[in-house]
Amino acid sequence: MPLGRVYLATTDEDQKVVVKEIPQDWKARNEIYRRTSRCSHIRLPIDSIPESRMLIFEYIEEDLLSLIQQREVPMKQIKRALKWTLEGISQLHAVNITHNDIKPNNILLQTITSPAGLAVERVLLTDLEDAVHLEPGRYLQGATLGNLMWRSPEAHAGGPMEAASDLFAFGIVCIFALTKTVIFAVDNPDLVGDDKVPTILFRQMSYFADDESGVEGLLEYLGDNDEMRDVWEAIVDSCRDVRKNPIMGWQGPGMDDDFKDLVKGLTKLDPRRRISANEALRHRWFAGVS
Repeated sequence: MPLGRVYLATTDEDQKVVVKEIPQDWKARNEIYRRTSRCSHIRLPIDSIPESRMLIFEYIEEDLLSLIQQREVPMKQIKRALKWTLEGISQLHAVNITHNDIKPNNILLQTITSPAGLAVERVLLTDLEDAVHLEPGRYLQGATLGNLMWRSPEAHAGGPMEAASDLFAFGIVCIFALTKTVIFAVDNPDLVGDDKVPTILFRQMSYFADDESGVEGLLEYLGDNDEMRDVWEAIVDSCRDVRKNPIMGWQGPGMDDDFKDLVKGLTKLDPRRRISANEALRHRWFAGVS
């Protein structure tokens, strides 16, 4: 979808605000925000300029991307930030909204630092410009939405996309939050834009395919998409001769069995097999997190 310009402005009361142009259908975008008006973990407009097709939002400086990259965050606070993000996703899905662009820089945070250390005080999902309203049983088809480094397999294929696509992206965000690594970042300077997609799909297969049935389930879900079937079949063939790196074998700080089980449930290649936002909130990895 086209991107509108974003401005940082100051009100008469010396309060910083974000002013965003809305290039999409103005009525449809406002309807999305109307449906999410009771969602406590979504950044909602505080004002609008209809004649200029602009929405005005509270300015929040920090996001999950900068927090994880620039600061040392206690595990308790990482879990809180992720759980509150997941609550935001759950709130969207409860009103049949899919976000379609879940990534760390779309997760805004307010933190405080005291002698006791850093604490996350507030988490808001932002940037609903790609969000859509989908009644149960409906899917989004024919659009490639979201950033390719966080995109689900079905999003790379242009759909069908629905709530489960948000959960895959959230699973990748969880990995980033613990490892400070964007696992689908492709550093090859010879690959630009969508040229990186086959490498990303290969990694998705290596990390998250329980077995070939996971790929077959994805292809069944994608339906009549011969181009994507050819791509995935080539990836399966290439993986036969390459050692896979499944998530359950990963090691590192915080990479306990509970965390890996959560991510495994979020990142099933077949969207129909992924856990829901509410199921993820009840996962034992989040036990005791408030």
